[in-house]
Amino acid sequence: MKLIEQLKGKLLIILDLDDTILATIDFFYDLAVSVCDELSLNIFPKEQLKHFWGQPLNDILLALAQKNKWSREDTQRFIKLFRQKLDTNIVPLIPDAARVLKNLKEEGFILTLLTNRSKKNLEPLDDHGLNNGFFYIIVCKDTYPGKKTRKPNPEVMNLILKGFGFSTDKIIFVGDSAKFDLPVAQAQGIDFLAVTTGASNEGDFTKKNLPKENILPSIASLLED
Repeated sequence: MKLIEQLKGKLLIILDLDDTILATIDFFYDLAVSVCDELSLNIFPKEQLKHFWGQPLNDILLALAQKNKWSREDTQRFIKLFRQKLDTNIVPLIPDAARVLKNLKEEGFILTLLTNRSKKNLEPLDDHGLNNGFFYIIVCKDTYPGKKTRKPNPEVMNLILKGFGFSTDKIIFVGDSAKFDLPVAQAQGIDFLAVTTGASNEGDFTKKNLPKENILPSIASLLED
């Protein structure tokens, strides 16, 4: 295995969590389909979920209900059952994510995590053995008490940048969202690698001036055979 060209010379890798490391949107959609099937509700296309993706979970569920013209009773049933299933299922990793991350650590990279999740919602990291110091710093929704600082606000990255003091050419951010991740990197002057395992596709990134060579199928592509 060898590093892709874009990682050469870098010291610090900042990683998004959902749909970069965790296969969240696919997991949520499959869960929603099973709930709709169980409640005899119409099964909506995944594009609807992608359209609302990035908002708080309850807002997403309510938006889906409104889009599909579900009754208030059906909406409440859908949200209740969805959350019950969410509590009893584990969000899977993107294929090969754990192997790639462990190899990157062995190569000497400093790995940090930048997510809009709250601290209490980081349990999937424990489920997959990626907590307890695996990431040098985890910046989440609760990192800045009393402030509504979250991606795409570039200030979310300040703790990581100030904590290490590396020049920006030694840092790279890996994320899946042209709406929430890419703008943070661009505002901070940091190189960005996109993965298309989330709601954004190649076109979404190229429209925001990201070179095609910096758009990868998944996190597994950070290493070459």
